[in-house]
Amino acid sequence: MARNDDVADAQSYDDDEYDDEYDGDEEDTGTEYLFGTIPRTPGLIALAAIGVVILLLIAALVSTSFGFRGGINDLSMYVQQPIQDIHPDGKLTIDITTGTPAFGRSADGKGDLTISYDGEVIHTDEVQFVRSGGGRTTKQVPYKSFYVDNGEYTVQVAFEGYTDSVTVELRATAHFMIITQKDHVEYKDENSNVERVRYKLSLFPDDQHTGNYDVLFTPGEGHIWAYYVGDESDQDNRDLWEKVMNISFETDYNKFTYKFPGQEKVELGQDLGYLIDFDAEVLLNEKGVDSGYFTIEVFFRNSYGLEGKRFTQQIMAMPEDYPSNNPTESLEWIHLGDE
Repeated sequence: MARNDDVADAQSYDDDEYDDEYDGDEEDTGTEYLFGTIPRTPGLIALAAIGVVILLLIAALVSTSFGFRGGINDLSMYVQQPIQDIHPDGKLTIDITTGTPAFGRSADGKGDLTISYDGEVIHTDEVQFVRSGGGRTTKQVPYKSFYVDNGEYTVQVAFEGYTDSVTVELRATAHFMIITQKDHVEYKDENSNVERVRYKLSLFPDDQHTGNYDVLFTPGEGHIWAYYVGDESDQDNRDLWEKVMNISFETDYNKFTYKFPGQEKVELGQDLGYLIDFDAEVLLNEKGVDSGYFTIEVFFRNSYGLEGKRFTQQIMAMPEDYPSNNPTESLEWIHLGDE
């Protein structure tokens, strides 16, 4: 019996010692923080998931322009510069971008567009901003509604207190012209007698830009006077020049037409340029001679501008071989017919 009592006393001592060393709960019910214990429960996990969903919804609202309030905090624009001369039936394309404040949505409304030339406002219009555009919109303005002449145009857009402007250079008006003699072909046999002179008309925005990349294809009209003198020594005395015929022509962006008196109209595509063929027989017959010296003088009038305004400056023929600024002295004579 004494041994059994000793065993019981030993077990009682072990239990008391274990209780003294372990002073925690039997199961972990949470994590202790400075202000208490936050329990790890399914409810907390659900609450956190809801918070994440709300944050995602807010981000989606902002990115899709459906934020809490409308408005902008920035406005910028880009005007597409034409590569070369403008197409008369084309349009000026204006790309506009607006920024939105944090947790905002794209604004919805109308902005103001102005186009100025030489310091004067020549065109006003509206720009429509829609919320579904995500802060981006494009406005196209026909050139015919504002174009005046070659030069710089200032495009300005204003919306909700923000303004931006861009300057673009446009050109569609000829202020200088060069006439080039391309060839003089003569072919004779027992059945035919063909002699032809080909001229090329080249229009330019001014006398400072006369390279191949500066040639203008633009609407206009004009006429060509063909002159005759019987003797080479008479070429320097304009009073002795005799008008032989007047040839009318029209220019356009993609075609060129001309017409000799009493003949069918000739139409050429832009790929050939503004070319005119003079038949020696036609000129000689019109004058009633077998041979002589002939030259041409060209007048051109632009027909493209604001509200159809017609520019009336006359551009004289200026052959490349004669760079004189005096059209009378610059005319090139060519002998047609038998010597």
